[in-house]
Amino acid sequence: AEIELKESEDRYRFLVESSPDGIIIHQDGIVVFANKAAAVLLNADKPEVLVGKPVMSFVHPDYIQTVRDRIHSTQNVREEAPLIEETFLGIDGTKIDVEVAAIPFTFKGKPATQVVFRDITKRKKAEAELVESREFLNKIINSIGDPVFVKDRQHRYILVNEAGCKLFGRSFD
Repeated sequence: AEIELKESEDRYRFLVESSPDGIIIHQDGIVVFANKAAAVLLNADKPEVLVGKPVMSFVHPDYIQTVRDRIHSTQNVREEAPLIEETFLGIDGTKIDVEVAAIPFTFKGKPATQVVFRDITKRKKAEAELVESREFLNKIINSIGDPVFVKDRQHRYILVNEAGCKLFGRSFD
């Protein structure tokens, strides 16, 4: 039983240390563990730099209440905090868009919270650029004086410009 327990602990430790996602454990509002990926994602030189810091120091002001509620859920109610998008702050104050989930955890025999997060800054930037591109395309299409209609493979209209709407007496909105 001792060997199996040791092997299980080793597997867990290897999984956490080698995870590409940031993993921290906080207890009583203080970070007590951070893996290497957490250090990289939060712009710290090494995981030990994060240990001892208040967990809220990594939370963007817009998310303080959300995070407080999630901490209450995990530590007091012992419920999982589902995956959501938030903004963290790196150790240098840099904004980092993240997906984050948390679970109740026990660390050295006391209640704690294990937080798993990944950087989605590039994805958020790509999404914003896509929205911007669509808006630009709509402006171009709507500047055309002639009706423009685009149908999908099922012959449903997926795009009609302002001139096309006026042709059929419909509102553009």
